[in-house]
This record gives sequence, C-alpha cells and structure tokens, in this order.
Amino acid sequence: MIPAPETAAQMIGEMLQPFLDGKKTNPLDLQRIKHEIDKLMNADPGVAHVYLGYLAAIKRDKAGVIKYFENALKLDGETYSHLTNYAQALDFCNEREKALSILHTAMSLNCDLNSVDLGIKISDELNDDESLEFFISKRASLCEEEPDLGVCFVLDRLEDFIDKRPDLVTPMDEDLFEEALALVEGMESE
Repeated sequence: MIPAPETAAQMIGEMLQPFLDGKKTNPLDLQRIKHEIDKLMNADPGVAHVYLGYLAAIKRDKAGVIKYFENALKLDGETYSHLTNYAQALDFCNEREKALSILHTAMSLNCDLNSVDLGIKISDELNDDESLEFFISKRASLCEEEPDLGVCFVLDRLEDFIDKRPDLVTPMDEDLFEEALALVEGMESE
C-alpha cells in the first residue's frame, strides 16, 4: 500500500532531517531517500522536487538545489513553504546571498519565527545591516502578537543545545530549563 502524499512527504522529511542536522551521509541512506522521493513524484511532484532539492543540499550540490527548487516553484507557484525551504537549502550550501533574497520574497507572502530567525542569521553572517534590521523588526512583531511564542522558541533552542552538548550543561541549567518549561506549559493550558 502506498502512503497518502502528506504521510509520504512527512516520512521523507523525517528521513532527511538527521542529515540536515549534520549526520554523516552514506550512499545506502541517500539511495533509500531518493527511492521514496521517486514514489512521491506522481502524487505530489512539487513537494517531491523540494525534497530532491534538500537531497542535493545534503550532497552540497548547489546547482541541483537550484534546479529542483526552481522546478517546485514552477509546478506549485511561489508558495511561502517552497520559498523558505529553498532559502534554507541554499543556506545549507553556503549560498547565503541568494538565500537571503529568496527569504525577502517569502516574507512578502507570510512569516514565521523559524524563517525570520534564518533571515537574522544569514543577514548577520553577510553583515547586511538593512536586512538584519528588517528581520529583527519582523521577529519583534511576531513576538508582540504572541508573547509566548518568543519564550517557547528560546526554550526549544535551549532544549536542542542540551541535547547536542550535554557536556556543557550543569544540573542547575537543567533545573532552570524544567522550571521554565513547566511555566510555559502552565500558561498554554490556561
């Protein structure tokens, strides 16, 4: 039985994520992911091309990233999701100027905290003060609209840090994290 397109897409995303987080690639894993993407191609070709673009990014194939994401945009139009994924894949390949340009285009359609923070990171790396100011302003607006969002995002980043660098985490850090998490969870249930 072939999974529904959204389920298949989610599975492929989960297969790709460890490599985007820095896991060393091996040909068998990449071949298995490519096989799953090929199966998705008939059901949802635009999303399949997005995943081919990410697969190219993992291989540091800049031309492949551009080719597959441009195909996704031709198939589905300039969707916010495709544009922000394109920017993230380009950033992964150190194509920061193009990534930043695409993020600006995406921001004209919508914005979310992860994409805004990617814009802040890239702007800072490029020393682009105008873009940095733009993305910081966007972030401030998002956090004003939803105060808990900023706190939750910081906690999420802290949890990632604790998971990735446990050697640098003290018991007091863990206690503070747990207290803050409990506080936020209490606020969400109100």
